[in-house]
Amino acid sequence: MVHPYNWQPVRHSVFQDEAHAETLHHEGITVQPFLSPDQIQALKDIYHRYHSLSDDNGGMFYSVYSQDLAYRQQVDAEIRAVLQPVLDSWFKGYKNVINSFVVKLPGKASEFAIHQDTTALDETRFSPLSIWIPLQDITEANGALCVVPRTQGLFSPYRGISWPFPFQRGNNQIRDFLEPVSLKTGEAILFDPRILHNSLPNSTDAPRIALICGIFPEEADFNICFKEPDGEIDVYRQDDDFLLKYPNFLHHCHDRPVAGEIVRQVPDKYPSLSGEEVEKLLLDSGLEKRNLLPPVSELNCNMISEPDNVDRAPLVPYEEVEADPTPEPVLAEGGERKGGFWSRLFGRKA
Repeated sequence: MVHPYNWQPVRHSVFQDEAHAETLHHEGITVQPFLSPDQIQALKDIYHRYHSLSDDNGGMFYSVYSQDLAYRQQVDAEIRAVLQPVLDSWFKGYKNVINSFVVKLPGKASEFAIHQDTTALDETRFSPLSIWIPLQDITEANGALCVVPRTQGLFSPYRGISWPFPFQRGNNQIRDFLEPVSLKTGEAILFDPRILHNSLPNSTDAPRIALICGIFPEEADFNICFKEPDGEIDVYRQDDDFLLKYPNFLHHCHDRPVAGEIVRQVPDKYPSLSGEEVEKLLLDSGLEKRNLLPPVSELNCNMISEPDNVDRAPLVPYEEVEADPTPEPVLAEGGERKGGFWSRLFGRKA
């Protein structure tokens, strides 16, 4: 098949086992036994030490989006210490760029929209890898991750928060192709974050606690993309710890980055597709409709900003933030929840 966007992902270089690299290159996803019971318990202990989340409507919480940079860095460091020996056994020539809790609280406002993860390295030279690790069994009832395998190369290698996905008008059609992934405690989903994916609402009475771990080739720079309306795509090089120290992910997601340097500009030659065009692309790629998901949730996803439910005002500009800041918690004006990051990305109210 001729690629409609005229590019192809490169093979993942970080796997110790070539068979896993082969699977990821073709399928974009594999489910594998990953952690021992002791490691799972250690991660649960970390979670319970720092979190007191609650919301009657349910919702999603990502530790990497907290305004409390000291918390964000501490959680990453403690998760990293548990995962390090496992990662070393699986990967070579790699670096671990982020470790974050991803928590889905019970409620109708906890379904997460269809997306690809944003660009984080030069995809003409490297491929990113994400590891999704639940701390309990995962079923459709408690918020399973849903994926469309083999879609990692179908759209653009340049994705950012400041402009829509090219497939966004086809979300209703994509939903018919999604497959929920069930897991047992200790298993993990190793996946190319460019595959189309979402997650179902949590309809149980307990939080769904998972981790996301980001793996890059060791030599890959951290890149992010920004685009003005009708402009070219600006590619910024960032420090490897960008996700741990850049403030205001939930506040200024559409703004031009105030850190890093532009290393190249790319013409935006990746057109937006209609729903019918998205469906045809998936079918022409050999994918089949699965029709496995329930109707979309009646409520938009509620983004929960902080581990203690205390909303914080935007931090000082990035260039004024010290390497290891310990900001005092500050309640946002009027106690309003500032949850705009993903709602702006998907054009939905949080």
